[in-house]
Amino acid sequence: VDLGGDQEFCDMDDYTLTAGVSGANPANATYEWSDANGPIPNETMQSLTVSESGTYTVTVTIDGCPVSASAEVIFHHSPTIDLGDDIDTCDLSGVVIDATPSNAAASDATYSWTYEGAAISEAGPTVNAEDHGYGTYGVTAYLDASTCGTTASVNINERDDISVALSLNDGDNLFCIGETAIFTAELSNASADEVELAWFRDGSEIAGETGSSLSVDITEATTTATYAVEVTLGSCFADSELEIGTYEGGCDIPRGISPGTSVGVNDCLDLSFLSDRTGVSSFKLYNRYGRLVYEQGNYVDTWCGQDKDGNDLQTGTYYYVLELKGDDPVFGNGREGWIYVNRESN
Repeated sequence: VDLGGDQEFCDMDDYTLTAGVSGANPANATYEWSDANGPIPNETMQSLTVSESGTYTVTVTIDGCPVSASAEVIFHHSPTIDLGDDIDTCDLSGVVIDATPSNAAASDATYSWTYEGAAISEAGPTVNAEDHGYGTYGVTAYLDASTCGTTASVNINERDDISVALSLNDGDNLFCIGETAIFTAELSNASADEVELAWFRDGSEIAGETGSSLSVDITEATTTATYAVEVTLGSCFADSELEIGTYEGGCDIPRGISPGTSVGVNDCLDLSFLSDRTGVSSFKLYNRYGRLVYEQGNYVDTWCGQDKDGNDLQTGTYYYVLELKGDDPVFGNGREGWIYVNRESN
């Protein structure tokens, strides 16, 4: 009688033992099967399907002559491990790679870990990514037989999708003295409550400013000033900057212009600050006799001492009427006044 020898399996649910008989006719045989607990009831066929590890014995009897044979069958099982999906993160703190089997206790398994393909000394079911860095982590684990193990891997990637853009409460980044510039840091792929923000003016950090917006009171004329915000989330970093300034001619309606006397200086009536802030619906200019000599809708800075036909106006005092598109905090809905045109060089 031959049972085929001892058998050892990995991740098999069952195995069928068959009693091979030689030297006699198997058709005349009776079969009795037993294990460590004794005879196995109701098993009288030539084959026996088993699902538990152990030593199994068959006794074959032909013509009153019994012959026995035994074989050990061992079932090994691999641990079921899931390291999860790949992780994209800026911060490795708190990132734990867990290889605890779902079909066994963590302490029942033996683990060997790799980082970027090289073995590391970790021997437990978990690894803290902060201890090693971004990259690929692998684990091989087995329960009772090293030949019956499970291998899994996961990638921990450093994010590169965080960005920040600065916006202002003004379209052209120019302000009047007394106004307030409000910067807003607009984040992408991150929220304000998870990042750290720092604000800078001309390269120097502004102490105490860590929110997602910054208010700057314009108290003096300046050519330009550069404001920047830096955003950090773990090892991820993003920054953005904006340059602001004050209106070159200030934010008062000039009392005069001097076209042609000094090219590029005070040549035209520049109301950019009003155009940006409230909008100038119309600008009308009258001579001392009350005759309309110039007018312009949606005015910004186009009157440079000419009349409505493009001819130069003479040196002298003129009267203007401004109508604004809204209620300006300084000039209300409009303003009337005089302005002097000077064409005489000193």
